Amino acid sequence: MAGYKILLTDGAMRRTLSAARALAAEGHRVTVGEDSRYNTTFFSRFCHERLVYPSPRHAPADFIDYLVDYLQRVPHDCLLPMEADTLDLILAHRERFDALTTLPFVPLNTYLTFRDKGNGSRLASHIGIPQPETIYPSSPQHVVEETKALGFPLILKPRHGWGSRGIRVVHTAEELQRVYRALHQESSLPLVQRYVTPGAKYFCSALMDKEGRLVRATVHRELRNHPRHLGPSTAQRSEAWPLLIEYTEWLLRAAGWYGVANADFMIDGESGEPLFMEVNPRFWGSLQATQQAGVNMPDLLVRMAMGESITPDLSYELGQVTRALLPFDILHFLTNPDRLHMQPSFFDFFGPKVAYDIISRRDPGPILGFLLTSLRYCVEPEVWIRQARMERVGRWLARIQRKPLSDLSRASAGSHAAADLVDES
Repeated sequence: MAGYKILLTDGAMRRTLSAARALAAEGHRVTVGEDSRYNTTFFSRFCHERLVYPSPRHAPADFIDYLVDYLQRVPHDCLLPMEADTLDLILAHRERFDALTTLPFVPLNTYLTFRDKGNGSRLASHIGIPQPETIYPSSPQHVVEETKALGFPLILKPRHGWGSRGIRVVHTAEELQRVYRALHQESSLPLVQRYVTPGAKYFCSALMDKEGRLVRATVHRELRNHPRHLGPSTAQRSEAWPLLIEYTEWLLRAAGWYGVANADFMIDGESGEPLFMEVNPRFWGSLQATQQAGVNMPDLLVRMAMGESITPDLSYELGQVTRALLPFDILHFLTNPDRLHMQPSFFDFFGPKVAYDIISRRDPGPILGFLLTSLRYCVEPEVWIRQARMERVGRWLARIQRKPLSDLSRASAGSHAAADLVDES
């Protein structure tokens, strides 16, 4: 099969490293971009070319201009934005990129169906997919009155953002009023959901073609998370659950989706029913888990975008465990009081069905890249918030360095660009 020249953004993200390895394995030429030379993917042997561009969070206009100029000078067959910040910006300026390269993502208005978690929740409700009972308050002033039928405790969830950032549990009307106002300052009109006893968490990764067919799908159970309970998964295992694939297909087809997406579900700890949480309308953090299950989503997306025919195949390997050991599974171990009794054990490092997202015998360079990057940015508040998911440490460092928390929050949340897009659309 023919190989293509692919540009990936966000070399600091572990999903970008996974995509670079997956694409290079299928004969593609991979360029990786990031706003610093210190990032994990730049140290990979599967990163053939490296691009340092202006920060998409701190200089978005410069980032777009630089990327357009680069693609004019150095043509690439396909552009894959790997993080929400960069995908927000690139889709908002899509007309500047469509003449230069292939961008295998849905139009902006369709993208906002899931980028705004309120829109995704309404769609799930409309087509009958079970989820926690949800209220969409009209204003902070009316939140207590409009949600009193739900009782307490309640979950407050920002409409935009990543991971578990901003999610809060409140137990009284006074706390609801106060916390909702604070969240509203960062991300307009958060959702309010009835509290559900937490059960196991699952995600379904999917690829849809332009005819609305589900081309590939995998289901994974989240074995551990950081931060615990609400944070992104640090270890996953591929499992069979056709119902979650069916729910995901319904959602994506109803939205008119094309390309990759990832749907999150949580089991109701009391009823055992799987409940829809949200759809991530981009490549997901645990992309390596999908690769470990035998499904090369980046390669399939590129080939489909370039006009190659892809036959639907929903089979994948079961029982495959993938760990984000550096740093997330280590952080989970350090913060879990039951660390010595976890199942599977933290110390189950080897086995025919165990793999890692950064650590690789065939590609050891990213380990050094991760360590050097950690040393370089260990005192940067944004890194602790965005990468380590340790917001308290990041905010403590911000206070010591006298960095404005409001500016830091907007930069780290990744939600401001999408909020602007919603207003513009």
